[in-house]
Amino acid sequence: MARDKKTISRSTYPKSIKSELAYRRAQQQLLESNRRIAETKLLALRMQMNPHFVYNSLNAINKFVLENEAEQASLYLTKFSKLMRQAMLNTLSEWVSLSHELKALQIYIELELLRSDNAFEMILNVSDSLKPDTVCIPPMITYPYVENAIRHGLLQQHVHKPTLRIDCFEQDGNLLIQIADNGIGRAASAQAQLDGLTAHKSYGHSITVERLQLVNEVYDVGSRIDFTDLNTPSGNPAGTCVTFTMKLKTL
Repeated sequence: MARDKKTISRSTYPKSIKSELAYRRAQQQLLESNRRIAETKLLALRMQMNPHFVYNSLNAINKFVLENEAEQASLYLTKFSKLMRQAMLNTLSEWVSLSHELKALQIYIELELLRSDNAFEMILNVSDSLKPDTVCIPPMITYPYVENAIRHGLLQQHVHKPTLRIDCFEQDGNLLIQIADNGIGRAASAQAQLDGLTAHKSYGHSITVERLQLVNEVYDVGSRIDFTDLNTPSGNPAGTCVTFTMKLKTL
């Protein structure tokens, strides 16, 4: 009887090992398939941002043409072509250097300044502890929030000395990019859109949120977007600060 039990255990033991290995292979294949699906979705979402750029910029060019401002239209087209080249380069990759992201962002802000007749001031600060050529982020991730700060915050009525401030720095092993404006605030901006006082509506935030969910799923970088409503000492709205946070990642 003892020999029979020993024979049975010897015959079944290899089968259990094979089953375990097969299960692990299947799990690994499933993880790899999910990763590829997520990466494909990320590519599709990145590609959605280019038409967003094009649509907003073409509206501004159309405005200059209609108002017979040929010189302004030509200058805008020159900057617009630079922006398109940089945006296309950036969206070809899943990750771009912070310097490339900021380069595209600065060109976009220059376009907005031209379109608005220099209606606001821009301040950009990159911490000395950061190396923008090696630190990387998902491409065009900050654009929708800069756009919202300008169009829904700074370019509204009754904003005293409209200022856009962008700060990039490291904190506790994370990259932080803060986009702050001294505009009318989120509540007043939302009300203006409901009242039809602003015709422009941005869909960039929803795309960005979906992108960050997939980025976290694939790369586990803990990226997120946080909003802070700014107020004066007396409690009145004084703008909005948007903070992008992600584990520090280098190329």
